[in-house]
Amino acid sequence: MTVNERIRKEMLARGWSQYELAKRAKMQQSTISKWFQSVPTTPSSRSLKKVAKAFDMPIGELLEEKKAPDAVTKEMYEYWLRLNLQEKKSVLQIIKSIVAHR
Repeated sequence: MTVNERIRKEMLARGWSQYELAKRAKMQQSTISKWFQSVPTTPSSRSLKKVAKAFDMPIGELLEEKKAPDAVTKEMYEYWLRLNLQEKKSVLQIIKSIVAHR
């Protein structure tokens, strides 16, 4: 997965548009849109630092491939598997609310 794909994945996970990322990273939206064109540009290291800060993650996490989940994530997943569909929807709403209020 390219860094552009990881940025898009993080945006989707947060429900952010290119505009929202640009606003939070204090960047021009036109710069970000170039990363997702049919012939994409690669973000500069300066841009990557701003994006990582906007995502509230270390830049290394943005640059590296997915690593094995930590113990808390594993535990959460085990409980997640025990929930029915309505319970999962409720938990998802709670998570979205927490992330939106950061």
